[in-house]
Amino acid sequence: MPLGAMGGVLLAGVRKPALTPCIEALQIQYVATFVTLRVRGEEYECPTCHRGTTVPMLIEPVGVFEDTEWCHGLSAQSGVVLQYAADLLKLAGRGDLAGVIKLRFSKSTKQAYVSNGCRYCDTLFGDYFMSTRLIGDVDGLEVLAEVQRPLVELVLLTSSLGRLVA
Repeated sequence: MPLGAMGGVLLAGVRKPALTPCIEALQIQYVATFVTLRVRGEEYECPTCHRGTTVPMLIEPVGVFEDTEWCHGLSAQSGVVLQYAADLLKLAGRGDLAGVIKLRFSKSTKQAYVSNGCRYCDTLFGDYFMSTRLIGDVDGLEVLAEVQRPLVELVLLTSSLGRLVA
């Protein structure tokens, strides 16, 4: 029996199940639909060298959360959201700002994680700094970049965090 007749496609020896018509339609919708994503941040004074570094703090999906007062976007404190913010900055031609985002070792957590840091002395700007700043007025954060991206990227990003986009 041909592989296609069994409802799947063989890729590198692994059977991939065929998509249902409903999922195919959703995939087309999410891939063909674009959303504007803003990366917001502000200048932060390094506690070590006392020089200013602009750090991304938030990914704001424009128009997605407008009917809710409790959500302004995704906090780019660390991990996959911060790495995605770096990717968005590079796509927008702001690689200079993406350069402050990298894997660093934290003495307090005794582990390495993707974080913001000083562009001059490489001091890690930890999660505590980010979380306390994002409690305030996020609308006052500077727009560092604005990029059109497929909606599927936002859906995958938020679902990987256990959050769904309403």
